[in-house]
Amino acid sequence: MLVGSIDTTATAVANILMTFGRDPALAASAGKDAGRPDVLMGWCREALRRTPHNPVLVRQTVAQVDLDGVSLP
Repeated sequence: MLVGSIDTTATAVANILMTFGRDPALAASAGKDAGRPDVLMGWCREALRRTPHNPVLVRQTVAQVDLDGVSLP
């Protein structure tokens, strides 16, 4: 488990901080929840959604969705 995790963790933390630095509103919201790790994790996930460690993410819908005229099963 440890193999590769240090690089992944370092990159994820750097991406989170970079995203917070680029979006002061996001950083302020996360800062308000700094004492609540469970809520802060959501802000970190939002930052990683915007700047992921791996730029190719496979996403799957939980139900059929119509997006800009395209039906996604």
